[in-house]
Amino acid sequence: MGSAAAKQTFLQRILRSIAGYGFGGALPPMIGFFLIPIYTRFLTTADYGTVDLASAIGAVLYVFLRLGMCGAVTRFYYDFKSGPEHEFASYLSSVLGFLLVWSAVVGVLASVVGVPLFSVIAADVAFSPFVLLAIWTAVFNVPSDLLRRVLQVREQAQLYSVLTIGRFLLSTSIVILMVVVFEMGALGVMLGPFVDAAVFFAVSMYMLRGYLTWDFRWSAIVSSATYGLPMVLHHFAGQLLTLADRFLLGNMASLGSLGIYGVGFRFALPLQVVGNALNLAWSP
Repeated sequence: MGSAAAKQTFLQRILRSIAGYGFGGALPPMIGFFLIPIYTRFLTTADYGTVDLASAIGAVLYVFLRLGMCGAVTRFYYDFKSGPEHEFASYLSSVLGFLLVWSAVVGVLASVVGVPLFSVIAADVAFSPFVLLAIWTAVFNVPSDLLRRVLQVREQAQLYSVLTIGRFLLSTSIVILMVVVFEMGALGVMLGPFVDAAVFFAVSMYMLRGYLTWDFRWSAIVSSATYGLPMVLHHFAGQLLTLADRFLLGNMASLGSLGIYGVGFRFALPLQVVGNALNLAWSP
């Protein structure tokens, strides 16, 4: 009886989490799907190409900003779960502090010396403002990723989804305002995620305030890096695959061709919802 009850409870937890993550994951791509006709009316294919290529560069950089250490939080949380709360707070605070300094340094370096490098990858995309916005969007997103990991391991799927939907609505509202009202084109599309990342940087730091301590431990950094760094190559390969097709289309064809590809790619996004929800629910 005890085993059967435990299995039923476990199944209920999984299904409840899948439902929570599924709702939060389904709504943004569904709304985004129906907004495609609006965007295609106000954006050229070259605008789409510019956004896709700059965003892909930001996604690759984001892998190196996290160093796999955000994922390590998911692993080491269970080592601290049965112990005093301040132990996990000290661990998380150490990881967050290190990543804030690391991402800021990488962001500044990429902004200062990135022109020669990124001009090779995206010759037709202006480094300023497009690639710069992608760089700092990635930098501001680091605390948000840590917050999502904490909510995931604590199985707070509903709050996770509320934040996901809130971010999407904020970003989309800014994009519509900039693109439709102010007719800023590709720049307007890039400003939405940037403002969203900056706002939720502050929100994430506020929500993580209970974990912030002055007890910095290098042992937490070493253990997290040891666990997370091998995953960097895995995540980098995935993002490199995303960047590669955009690089080839943008440089061997045109930004317009890349833009058409990008619009078509958005039609497939809703199909990822079920898989993502199951992964988020199962991982803890």
